[in-house]
Amino acid sequence: MLMALDLATRTGMAVGGFGSRPVTSSVDCGGRTGGARYAHLQDWLSDQIAVHQPQVLVCEAPIMMDHRSADTALLTVGLLAVVELTAARSGLIRPVFTLPVSTIRKAFCGTGRAKKHDVAQRCAQLGFSPRDDNEADALACWYVAINHSPDIRAALR
Repeated sequence: MLMALDLATRTGMAVGGFGSRPVTSSVDCGGRTGGARYAHLQDWLSDQIAVHQPQVLVCEAPIMMDHRSADTALLTVGLLAVVELTAARSGLIRPVFTLPVSTIRKAFCGTGRAKKHDVAQRCAQLGFSPRDDNEADALACWYVAINHSPDIRAALR
């Protein structure tokens, strides 16, 4: 069972195994400041791990240098740290994997420069029904991890 996360103020999740239809969800960590945002993600993620019992977690890698602000970069690194901590406290043995956004989008949409609407369109083509772009990004991450990442596939065995 693989759990994929799109880390952002609203974090998307897709979880499922080989040959299954993934389940999606998201959590809104906005409207909170500092540690409260991270604590909310940790509580939600702990619950999701308990319910779905994934063997492996995979996330979009934080984007450190792009058009976004330094605050956004720090936020995504902080969210990843929460995922790592929560995974460890939940007893997951495997490490948390990260995949670059451009790698996910190239494998999922055919170009690393794909936009959010391209990801949503590809989800629809595959029969997925994400409720928002966060779930769509999580589905793309899940799909690529399951179908195109030998290291992650090996960790699922």
